[in-house]
Amino acid sequence: MLKEFRKAAGGDASEGVKEILDLVKMDWPGAAKAMERLGKFLGDTVTAPGSEGQKPLAFAVYEKALAAYQEAMGQEDPVRLAALIETLLTEAADGLTKVEIVDAVGRVWNPADGKSVSEWNKDRNKIEVREGSQPMSKEDLYDILMTVTTDGTTRQIIAEAKTYYPDGTVPNPFPKPTTSLH
Repeated sequence: MLKEFRKAAGGDASEGVKEILDLVKMDWPGAAKAMERLGKFLGDTVTAPGSEGQKPLAFAVYEKALAAYQEAMGQEDPVRLAALIETLLTEAADGLTKVEIVDAVGRVWNPADGKSVSEWNKDRNKIEVREGSQPMSKEDLYDILMTVTTDGTTRQIIAEAKTYYPDGTVPNPFPKPTTSLH
């Protein structure tokens, strides 16, 4: 899906996107592989909710993740990696909470099964992406996506970065609400 994303990102404005993608591939090959795995997991039939032209969800997520990576330029390496992966997974999880993928015989794709959309739809039934809601929370979807897209090294680096930078430098995908005691 990264090749397709790169082709779809035409024009002068997206040259910066291509440059950031090339930088990610060089800096963090594991992160580029996670992006590719996410694209394969979702496929091009899962579209971003409310997108014009039915943009694949993976493409919308790639754009936001690459923007987060660019915004983290100048930070330590683990911070840039965490910015990219955390944005990639939280945006994908958020998008998936807003849609359901149903085939022609009424089966609903369940990401918790760990199968990509194409593996789930191996009979090549017509797929409909419709507004709806996943029975899973955004947090549960995030965990599933983290498992199916990232390798152990990437997960370890992000976990260590969160420990090393407890001040919020590393994005927290699901900040805990503050409680006040009166």
